[in-house]
Amino acid sequence: MKNAEQIVNELKSIDGCLGAVLTRGSECMVSCLPSVVDRGRLGRVAATIHKLSLTAAKAGYPESDVCVRYANAALFIFPLGAGGYVALLCRPDVSGAAVKIFAGVAVDELRHLQSDAQGLDAGPTGDLDAFCRNHAGRLDALRKIFVSHVGPIGKRLFDKHLRQWAAEEGADWARIERFRSAIAAEIEDSDGRYELVSSKYWGSGKGNAPTRSTR
Repeated sequence: MKNAEQIVNELKSIDGCLGAVLTRGSECMVSCLPSVVDRGRLGRVAATIHKLSLTAAKAGYPESDVCVRYANAALFIFPLGAGGYVALLCRPDVSGAAVKIFAGVAVDELRHLQSDAQGLDAGPTGDLDAFCRNHAGRLDALRKIFVSHVGPIGKRLFDKHLRQWAAEEGADWARIERFRSAIAAEIEDSDGRYELVSSKYWGSGKGNAPTRSTR
């Protein structure tokens, strides 16, 4: 599975995003911000985010997403819990709604990593890393089909559902049906759903593929 640095780096693929930084407390943990943002500036960014969170907490506000717009940039801040935040530096004209949608999956992944590090992840995960290695070929093929129907966010959605399924069901291909149903539900087009669920790459997964729509 991906680590925090890989997830943060992927945020740069969001249209209009210039880079991102992962902070905890007043420390910068991971950054893919432009090189002009040196270590000193990173420290100030982390300290500012930490100060904002403390101010909000003292005022009785719950942790929530924050967008700060400047003349030349926009900063989107997402809480991860336990003092962790991920902040995206974007162009000033970027769509806030689009950033939240595309960043949402990455934020969930980072929250999951953080809860794992704290030992708070509930439920059995199985050996997901080994599962992904053992089934790398078919998972890659299914991921490509999925992405072809849902767009660029598909890779993150696929991995998110895979991780959730493993946590709830255990990483066992004999129980793959729930994962298949979950990602199929993300595809709006009925023909696209059919192509995914009827793919030969599901192999021995249980459950029957639905009949193709005749619309």
